[in-house]
Amino acid sequence: MFHQFPHLSQALREIARVSVEAAALTASTFAEGPADPRAGVKRWTKRRFDLHFVPLVWLDEQLAALGYTDYEWSLPGGWFGYTSARKKERSTQ
Repeated sequence: MFHQFPHLSQALREIARVSVEAAALTASTFAEGPADPRAGVKRWTKRRFDLHFVPLVWLDEQLAALGYTDYEWSLPGGWFGYTSARKKERSTQ
């Protein structure tokens, strides 16, 4: 439910901080995909009801910066998205 976090970037940093190596992160959230045909309606919904749609491309960038790989997402109905990623293991060199 990432759309519920008022400061999602901060929440993601904390999730990464407490996650062990190779931890799987899975989430479901109201989401916006790239070139989303519902983007205008979603912006209106945000203004009218303060319902936030998490941009999935942005989420990928945030997770990558925090050391997550294997990012996958789906937006099957166009409104609610599912995402997963795995925290990188540290190299043993």
